[in-house]
Amino acid sequence: MNDPGTVDVVDVEVTNNKSEVVYYTDTGERQQPLPIDAKKVTMTMLSLMSTRPRVPTVPTIYELNNQKAMSFVPIYVIIGCIVVMGVLTNFLVCYIYRCRSRRATSNFFVIFFAIFDMFGCFIGIPLEVTVLALPYTYDVVAVCKIRGYIESLSVCSLSLTLICVAYDCYRKFCKPGDDFGVKKARICCIVSVLVAVVVSIPAAVVFGVQEVKTTYPNIKGMTCSVDQTQPQWLRIIYNVCVLGTFLVCLCAISALYCLIGVACCLQRQAEERGEKPSPAKQKFPKKHRFVREDVSSSSVTNYSEEVSRLHSQGTLSHSHGSYTDSTRVPLKHNSSGIVKTNSLQASSAPPSLAIVPLHVKNTRQTYIFMVISIIFVVFMLPFIVVMVLCATTTVFNQFSSNATEIVFNMCVRSYLLNYIVKPVIYFIFNVNFRKEVKHLFIKIWALCTGATGSSGSHAQRRSFIDGTSRSASRTPIYRPPRSSS
Repeated sequence: MNDPGTVDVVDVEVTNNKSEVVYYTDTGERQQPLPIDAKKVTMTMLSLMSTRPRVPTVPTIYELNNQKAMSFVPIYVIIGCIVVMGVLTNFLVCYIYRCRSRRATSNFFVIFFAIFDMFGCFIGIPLEVTVLALPYTYDVVAVCKIRGYIESLSVCSLSLTLICVAYDCYRKFCKPGDDFGVKKARICCIVSVLVAVVVSIPAAVVFGVQEVKTTYPNIKGMTCSVDQTQPQWLRIIYNVCVLGTFLVCLCAISALYCLIGVACCLQRQAEERGEKPSPAKQKFPKKHRFVREDVSSSSVTNYSEEVSRLHSQGTLSHSHGSYTDSTRVPLKHNSSGIVKTNSLQASSAPPSLAIVPLHVKNTRQTYIFMVISIIFVVFMLPFIVVMVLCATTTVFNQFSSNATEIVFNMCVRSYLLNYIVKPVIYFIFNVNFRKEVKHLFIKIWALCTGATGSSGSHAQRRSFIDGTSRSASRTPIYRPPRSSS
């Protein structure tokens, strides 16, 4: 029997309720049907079909992009939590420190940080998500450059502003007579942002769309990163700007907080020996928005002398005897009709007693800002280390596993955790902030449940954060009535 040739097509024909296998050779010849069992038919067809060569299917670049993007789900979850918590908590900080507290340099810095963090949550994080969602198909050069610029701007602005905060804390401890002021704090923050805007310009130049390898040698993808085709001197300038700003911040805040620590130790030792604080520490600014305006002993004495003069002239009426002030005792009439005042007694009190609450408050705020600075450095270290390794070695060009790539992407974006850590620090270390948050949530719960409470008492309640409300911050000025003559 001649060789029929190579089997090309196999088919099953059913004739008179009988299954027959019909197969065709590569010459197009139809061979005679072979009656066979159904099981044997199936096995024969599978064996014949397995002999045919298979062409492997190559996925498209979009399929590879979707597979890679789905491997970053843990990072999406973390970033989503950062966005939600960052927006809510920083908005809460802005409300409490702006509407429920007085103006002060520390409050201004807190509000600035909160606004800056919300800016990062609304603009910076979505740009980072686009890089993760398009690991192989990122082809928009302009958006990539904006993303690199915003990243560098966030790091540099926060670093420079922390230097201003540390300097403000240093002045409060070592030079308490010189009031830094909200106006100067605002100017320092604006200058810090402007310097960061200039320093971040190289990032907009070196960032771009770069070709990246995939698991298939013949398929190349496009991603957003530092463009290696740019001149090397441009990449060096970018690294020097970002790393230099961070190192300057680290050295400056370390030196300033060390000086503050030394001043605190010296003051504590002096208090243990029973010595009085130095004259520099007894200076008190005329206006401090955290507490009521202090009246110096000389001004109190002048006030009492003026009252005595008015008494001698008989121009002080009985109706003004109930005048009160934050630092003056109400005037009282005795049985003989003579008005008594304790203003001289208030002037004789040691001025250091009025400084104790302010000193304690400064210590608390300094401690909070110091913790913020330390955590900022801790969260920035992974970003800085990966940045240096990417610039000096090729260790991150290829990843051995998805877990390694996930860890790499989390380290690159570790600075995003600074957007949510500050409100947590305020809540942990500031008792008054916790009370204010609790009170706010009680009011919200009462509004949601329709419960009626003592709304009037809540409206009259003073702020827990660093003093009373803004409307009560002004000390009333006593004006004696004009004489009838």
